[in-house]
Amino acid sequence: MGTSGPNRRGSFDLGEVAPFWLPPADSDGREIDDLVHQAAKELWPWAFRHVQKELHDGARALEIVQEVALDVSQRLNEDTEVGRNLKGYFTTSFIHCVRSHVLHESRIEYEGLIYQLEENHHPRAPDWIRGFETKLSIKILAAYLSQPMMRMLTCGLADYSWKEIGLLFRISDRQAKSRFYYGVRKAYEDLLATHAERRRSEEGKKWT
Repeated sequence: MGTSGPNRRGSFDLGEVAPFWLPPADSDGREIDDLVHQAAKELWPWAFRHVQKELHDGARALEIVQEVALDVSQRLNEDTEVGRNLKGYFTTSFIHCVRSHVLHESRIEYEGLIYQLEENHHPRAPDWIRGFETKLSIKILAAYLSQPMMRMLTCGLADYSWKEIGLLFRISDRQAKSRFYYGVRKAYEDLLATHAERRRSEEGKKWT
């Protein structure tokens, strides 16, 4: 189905993908690993469309790909285990990076989603964490996760087992799972507290 009217500034038609070009290093001299460069090239059509969908600005895709490629190259240099599923790790890192841009630019709506989470997912259930494995829920919670918990989430989404995640953190698989559940539960509570505070603030303004 075609679209009518002009495209937004910086956007492209849904079927159009800009040419891929990624310099081997940035202006500060930080180099992109050859394996990471190849993974980025293979994932480019998907990455471009993902930015177009989430930020409505496909022209920014190369900038974000470079940002992620540099970060992943550094992680690969520090931990060769990342290379076991490099495309999966790059993909989840890219999703997280785009999500951060979306959150920073306030381009997603929180209103109503908190109630949806509370209604559909039960925090006291043993497997309640599974309810957050949705695109919107992860988008929201990502802003409240600590860096270690975000790394665990990224590994989990890249199909790492709890045993493999435990090895990366030098702890047992049971400890890794327990820490992650605690971290996400805390993020969820912080999210609710922030939302409640905002509602109180908005209600207070109505009476002034």
